[in-house]
Amino acid sequence: MKYAILLGALLAVLAGKGMAAPAVVPAYHLVDLGTWGGSKGVATGINNAGVIVGWTQAGTWSQAVLHNVAASALTYLETEAGGASAAYGINDAGVVVGQRNAARGNSHAMRWDGPNNGEPPGIHYPDETSYASAISNSGLTAGTIDSSAVMWTLNNEQTIQLNPSSASAAYGVNENGLVVGAASDGVAGPSHATQWLGGVQTDLGTLSGADSSAAYGVNDAGQVVGASTFSAGGHHAVLWSGGQASDLGTLGGANSRANDINASGLIVGYSDVVDPLQWRHAALWNGSTQIDLNSALIGGLGNFANLAEATAINDLGQIVGYGSTLDGSTHAFLLTATIPEPSTCAMTLAGLALFGMATRRRQRG
Repeated sequence: MKYAILLGALLAVLAGKGMAAPAVVPAYHLVDLGTWGGSKGVATGINNAGVIVGWTQAGTWSQAVLHNVAASALTYLETEAGGASAAYGINDAGVVVGQRNAARGNSHAMRWDGPNNGEPPGIHYPDETSYASAISNSGLTAGTIDSSAVMWTLNNEQTIQLNPSSASAAYGVNENGLVVGAASDGVAGPSHATQWLGGVQTDLGTLSGADSSAAYGVNDAGQVVGASTFSAGGHHAVLWSGGQASDLGTLGGANSRANDINASGLIVGYSDVVDPLQWRHAALWNGSTQIDLNSALIGGLGNFANLAEATAINDLGQIVGYGSTLDGSTHAFLLTATIPEPSTCAMTLAGLALFGMATRRRQRG
């Protein structure tokens, strides 16, 4: 703590002299979560207890998984015999949402909650296709039934159809019941990022020069993230905040997308980079700073060739996603930010102090 106080004081002094404080670049410990027993593993969500959900490829079908890394506990979530499943979201109570389907039949939204496992109301098997994308800590669930955005209320007691007049999809929800996703104008036009709150639908619009957009995540402050696709090609990550759409840019390539935003406003997703392979890289946005997560790892990539996409971030800053390994497999990953060691802070302080002393001497001279 004393190092942090001293560093803050020193940075304040330098700022007062019109000098820019050095940028703080986060560093992450990388955990290879593997494939969870299948041929590939994809992590899609993480709660504030660090419990992760996703799916593994099991033969020709996917299997929803729940992974408590701290407890070294892996759970394969209930799937109908001969069918497939995938988990997309988890809240702090450990309730998981996603989808499953039988060996022959459409996919249906699914909620895994111990003895209350089952499909939400409003699902009419086998005629409809549906999925649940996200769940708030209060149990509000966002999803889609047959190209129509919906919200299931607490304990799945009621289905609220958000946009019955045109094609739409819901991907995120916050504690205030703000649902985000995408909706068309009902005349076969391009879809726009959309939010729904208290029965009111709001078109969030697109970036300048873009004709379509979609919103994928929202925090409790109402900040919304997603992507906007340009008429000339390519798409960029977007932050909608305070009625304004901000282009988050790319890491040099043509495309980027923001998937999730936490309570601190940290955003995760992916961004294309400029290299011979044109790889997609997992990315973090902190304000106006974009960080290639492949370059922010303590000890490097290890068994990974590339972290391809960050799918979710919790309020502690833990990040999950998936990437390619050196042998060409797809593995899930977990990133946990580190706190600088006191020795590192001390060295930083010493360097800043010497810099400040030299500056004062030059000014006196």
